[in-house]
Formats: sequence, structure tokens, C-alpha cells
Amino acid sequence: MAEDFSWTRGQSELTAYESSPGKKRYFCKKCGSQILAIKEGSPHYVLRVATLDEDPESLPQYRIWKSQEVSWLNYENSIPAYEEWKPESI
Repeated sequence: MAEDFSWTRGQSELTAYESSPGKKRYFCKKCGSQILAIKEGSPHYVLRVATLDEDPESLPQYRIWKSQEVSWLNYENSIPAYEEWKPESI
């Protein structure tokens, strides 16, 4: 949840771009990697977990945007997966 997220350092190294109304994507100023996406009014932030230096000590609860995966990618876990965004009823 968004309220559980806080920066410990490095926020000054980011720049933001509003990719659609109310949605900002944050990028590294040095290399251009996307780090975080925040949609106004959403209770969630989308963090690129591969950008973390340390184990977050938390496992994913589900996968989203399965419809966009490349054909050669093989996930070997049994968490729920959704073709697009996770249904609101779940």
C-alpha cells in the first residue's frame, strides 16, 4: 500500500514524467531506468522490484499483465496470474 512506502535515500536522483492524466512515472536521472509509477488516488505504487538492492523480504501475491509477457519467459511459481490488471473483486 502507498502509505507503507517511504524513501530512505536517492529520491533526489529521480525525475518524473506524467505519462497520462494523474499518473506519474519516476525515472533515474542518470540511466533513465523506470523506478516507480504513482497514479493519483490509487492506494498502490508500482515499484520495479528489480531496482532494489536488498531482498524486500516479501513475496509477490500475484502477477499482472500476463498478456504482455514474452513467450520465452517461464515463471515457475504458483501465484495467481491475471491477463491484465488484477480484478477488483479479489
